[in-house]
Amino acid sequence: MVVWEFAHVRIRLGIFAGLVLAPAAAWAQEDALSVLLSYSADPFKSITYWLLVFTSSLAIGLAFGWWRERQMGEELRSQEKRLKGLVDSQGDIVVRKDADGRITFVNEAYCKTFGVSEEEVLGTMFHPPVDTASDQGVVGTFAGAETRSFRVRYEQRLQTVNDWRWFLLDDYPIRDTFGELLEIQSVGRDISDRKKIELELKSARDLAERANRSKSAFLATMSHEIRTPMNGILGMANLLLDTKLSDEQNTYAEAVRNSGQALLALINDILDFSKIEAGQIKLEENTFDLRSTVEAVAELLSPRAHEKGVQIAAIIAQDVPLEVRGDEGRLRQVILNLVGNAVKFTEEGGVVIKVSTIGGLNPVRLRFDVIDTGVGVPDEAKAHIFDEFSQADDSTSRKYGGTGLGLAISKRIVTAMNGEIGLESREGGSVFWFTVQLDAVSPAIPKPLPPLAASDTLVVSDSRIVGAALAEQVEAANYRPYTFDTLGATLAELERRPGAQFSTILYDMPLGASEPDVPIDALTDFPPVAEARRIIVIVPEQRKRLEEYLASGFDGYLIKPVRQTSLENMLHLGGNPDAKAEDEACADEGYAPAEPRSLRVLLAEDNDINALLATSLLKRQGHRVDHVKDGQQAIEAAIQVAYDVVLMDVHMPEVDGLAATREIRKLEGANGNVPILALTANVLSEDKERCFRAGMDAFLPKPLVAEEPDAVLHEWARGGLKHQRKIAKAS
Repeated sequence: MVVWEFAHVRIRLGIFAGLVLAPAAAWAQEDALSVLLSYSADPFKSITYWLLVFTSSLAIGLAFGWWRERQMGEELRSQEKRLKGLVDSQGDIVVRKDADGRITFVNEAYCKTFGVSEEEVLGTMFHPPVDTASDQGVVGTFAGAETRSFRVRYEQRLQTVNDWRWFLLDDYPIRDTFGELLEIQSVGRDISDRKKIELELKSARDLAERANRSKSAFLATMSHEIRTPMNGILGMANLLLDTKLSDEQNTYAEAVRNSGQALLALINDILDFSKIEAGQIKLEENTFDLRSTVEAVAELLSPRAHEKGVQIAAIIAQDVPLEVRGDEGRLRQVILNLVGNAVKFTEEGGVVIKVSTIGGLNPVRLRFDVIDTGVGVPDEAKAHIFDEFSQADDSTSRKYGGTGLGLAISKRIVTAMNGEIGLESREGGSVFWFTVQLDAVSPAIPKPLPPLAASDTLVVSDSRIVGAALAEQVEAANYRPYTFDTLGATLAELERRPGAQFSTILYDMPLGASEPDVPIDALTDFPPVAEARRIIVIVPEQRKRLEEYLASGFDGYLIKPVRQTSLENMLHLGGNPDAKAEDEACADEGYAPAEPRSLRVLLAEDNDINALLATSLLKRQGHRVDHVKDGQQAIEAAIQVAYDVVLMDVHMPEVDGLAATREIRKLEGANGNVPILALTANVLSEDKERCFRAGMDAFLPKPLVAEEPDAVLHEWARGGLKHQRKIAKAS
């Protein structure tokens, strides 16, 4: 085709040159015109002359065309050489095949890679061997290129002159003007190094996943194996402390219990951090009372705080929703970590938990502030305070113990709940804060306005922590607080305000004090408070002197840390708020409060020490206990007796607790509906899920707390509230 094109070029150039050069040559002579005219009389001579002129001109034109053709050929070959050099210099293999699959072009890289020459493969259907066992795309068939107008990309493992190598291949279809497929050009790049890295990464990932699974299994095993003896240590220490001991023996038993609790807290932190590190943090969705959750944390830590002489209080803003939806357990864990740290690092003063809304309606964004009057955080420690195994005091002689994992765990939980966490250290203490986003289920209900004559309340407290907290709680109930440090200061103020009228006096009994600084009955001489109710605010340890306080002139009491609901009941209704709240709760649940009844309990536990502990706790609470040592015995016992509740250990010989539960659930009648509570040292979320899937009703982790089994048993036993709900839901 190229030769034919050049021939056309030569003929055209020759004719053009002849037509132009022939007349030019003739006219270039001085006598050209006369010569031309002289031949006009003789036609034969004239034709001959013109033929000679045309022939010579054509020869000249053909010579010029040949010269131009050669010049263009050299340029074309030079361009082809440069193009081939460019293709060869890329290092990628390039091959072209016609529609039948025969090779029409290969570059030098292709030949070197597969050990062939250009002469050997041109016109053949050569293709290097393909590793069909490898995970690859199209296997050298150029599938798709016949019908597509764009490239087809795939990977192949091909055998080269050295070894097997991975190539990333791109097939490009080449078509004529009518769209017919003429050739397929394939360009391949050696990606063996990249594939090697990918395989190494995949192997490392698989190894890491296996390590994570092994770590999870190890954590589950260690959780069970450590908690099982811890259950015996703490349980027996508690039982021992309930017996008659000398002062020295009581001190030793207290030391055993406190050391066991510290060890258990350490174990919990390490296990929890390991679960989060392994990516096993899963947020649950449930509806809960936010106020109760926060106030329960304050109550839980109040004995530890009061033992140190530190006050603790919780303040929830009026606009905080009553009920929210989210992971109550994880939120409680963060609050517990922050408040626990605040109590630990505070030697005097107090700790306040504040909850407020900072934006959004649904979901609502909440802010939690834990304010303490402790040692504060040095500036150099702020940057890494939320890092793993980090503490504000990293010296070897540090005063406060701990693993430094609590804040790291809290940060990860808060981040998972779409929130932030931070620290504001100031003179005389610290403020640890965090935000979370939760769905609002029940909005806050505005408090009714009290009568003007009963809106003023006296708050008497020598603690700026408790005084400020009580004042804010009074204000949240739509009453006006007036705060004083002592009763003496109150009396002095009342003398200056004879026309004032107060409905309630809240007197905060100082920690360690046995009597008020001024007799409460002295206030009866002042008209502003002559008719006011006198409420004493005490810590649980002071309840043993409650009768004396009431006899000295107080009309009621509140327990610190004071719950908002209890305070509002006292301000609005008077009387004992705890009893009132209990009566209302009973009415809401549809049953009247009654004395706890004796239950018949089946205990399936293979560990003798744990069995002794659980049996002792249950019998001391008035229950009858039948003990079996494996799951098969538990099944046989459940068949024969209609127990009120079954406490089922998960790990037992012969038949484990999960298999035993599934068999009991197959029983017909009341025996098959018996409430079964998991009694286990395994506390991971997947352990709970396995228990629930097996048919268990609740999860009772070890180590057991003395009051916990009794409360859970009555909640879930036959006739209990949750068991009734379960049966009703099932029916």
